Amino acid sequence: LVRTIEQYSDSSALASILLLDPDGRHLRHCAAPSLPDSYNRAIDGLEIGPEAGSCGSAAFHGKPIHVPDVQTDPRWVDFRELAQKHGLRACWSTPIMSRMNTVLGTFAVYHREPRSPEPHEIEIVTLLVKIAALAIERERGKEQRRLLLQELAHRMKNSLAVVSAIASNTLRQHVDKSRYDDF
Repeated sequence: LVRTIEQYSDSSALASILLLDPDGRHLRHCAAPSLPDSYNRAIDGLEIGPEAGSCGSAAFHGKPIHVPDVQTDPRWVDFRELAQKHGLRACWSTPIMSRMNTVLGTFAVYHREPRSPEPHEIEIVTLLVKIAALAIERERGKEQRRLLLQELAHRMKNSLAVVSAIASNTLRQHVDKSRYDDF
């Protein structure tokens, strides 16, 4: 998905996806193949908040945050030096929302020059964000089903152990050995 927007923009855009940690307070690196690794490491674990750059603010407010110039926007005060070091001047971040309207993460588009998004760019990002939401929810659903199946198997083993213990303690002395073994 991030490569799609990067290719669409003739490689002038750099994109990333951050996922909201289960604690609901931190964003974690998911995908950003064109951003420098040092930048990705620096923002991994970013705490969301009203003035936490574009992504942290978008996740906090649950709405898109378009910053045309990170060097002048107050939400980027704590991240200006980092952005400047990596040549990033604009960042537009859109929250990735679940079907239940909770934040799953953010989809960000960076530019190396100050600029605002065009309406057609917003439409493309909106579509990509919807696809990202479907993919994230699908993966999380798979993981949740796997955990539920493990829990069910564990509980079944416990139930069978209880039945076996009851049978062993009550039937063994009163039923002949072959019938007990069959049970």
